[in-house]
Amino acid sequence: MIIVKLMGGVGNQMFQYAAGRALACRVDTILKLDVSGYAAPHWRTPRLYLLDQLRITAGIASDSQLYASGALAPKRFGISWLGKRAGSVLGRRPFTTCKELPNCFDTQFLSLQDNTYLCGYWQSELYFQDISEIVRREFQPAVPWSRRNLQLAAEISATNSVALHVRRGDYVNDKSVRDAHGICSLEYYRTCMGQIECAIGNPHYYFFSDEPQWVRDNIKTSFPKTIVDHNGSRDAIFDIQLMSLCKHNILANSSFSWWGAWLNTNPDKKVFAPSRWFCRKEAKDLLPASWIVIEP
Repeated sequence: MIIVKLMGGVGNQMFQYAAGRALACRVDTILKLDVSGYAAPHWRTPRLYLLDQLRITAGIASDSQLYASGALAPKRFGISWLGKRAGSVLGRRPFTTCKELPNCFDTQFLSLQDNTYLCGYWQSELYFQDISEIVRREFQPAVPWSRRNLQLAAEISATNSVALHVRRGDYVNDKSVRDAHGICSLEYYRTCMGQIECAIGNPHYYFFSDEPQWVRDNIKTSFPKTIVDHNGSRDAIFDIQLMSLCKHNILANSSFSWWGAWLNTNPDKKVFAPSRWFCRKEAKDLLPASWIVIEP
């Protein structure tokens, strides 16, 4: 059994699932998801578990499975804990906890075996490139599309559509988050839009943002534009799906728009991404080689 710890928003959950799914496929075992963090979230920005809205094949890890993996302590200890080969304690079946090395593709992943508990973000397609078609198939909605989303999907298919994502929210309002991630500047978006407009004819921009009014007030274009602001936080997977249906993508430094671009199957797509994903550390191996990197 492989168990992967889920944390963060839906984009992070998708990275974590994809890495766990790839490892489970390689060692021919089942995948379980540790969603315990969503019962009593401790993150600065509240998040929802949303993978159950996709066609994933993993189940939720039970308390007994988390205990066997070492991710959940006996109740008498009153705390959760992780430990290398913690499963050998008290005669339980040995489990190895693998904590991801940050900022790059962690090559230890390639030698992991069955009975592994994954703890990390795993933000690189290198972790799951061998099962990319499985990931694309399973990251389709398992819940019905709304009428408005179906209407937008048809419009996107009929235009020279460009998905543009603006991430603000906690990136702006929470100092610690802002200091860690930073935000993409207006100049970044202007540069990306300028390059798109030179490369393709008559783009139609579809804007996705957690602050749509800021987009209305600040990002101007003479080309057609649609601000997609009807999907709430529980419907976030449909914004990712709509981004993936666009012919081209302009990303924020966010896993949310990363997945919109990665799931885009247009063979001629142009994907623009910021060169810096974090303020104080390099995000090596995060961006596929074919994407166009722009100073944010």
